Amino acid sequence: MSNEGQFGPTLIFTPFNYAEEKVYGAELTANYQRDNLSAYFNLARSTAKGKDIISSQYQIDPTALACIADHWIYLAISLGRPRAGLPISGMAPPTA
Repeated sequence: MSNEGQFGPTLIFTPFNYAEEKVYGAELTANYQRDNLSAYFNLARSTAKGKDIISSQYQIDPTALACIADHWIYLAISLGRPRAGLPISGMAPPTA
């Protein structure tokens, strides 16, 4: 799985990959049409998790990198945002 993260004050995103990933999702759609009235409904839910970053490790705090190697982390894309929530250097690594 490929993802992107923003490291430091730069506005440039750096791609990185996970060795393992899990992505689950479900989608429900419904259509209604009667005379001149039509309606469409869509509901979707997904969850994405990654483990063990295998590229661009030099951009990530070593403590966080060690934690991510052994723990599944939820990717921000599963929250509707297309970016990963990685800890900033000096902050505590995510708990999973």
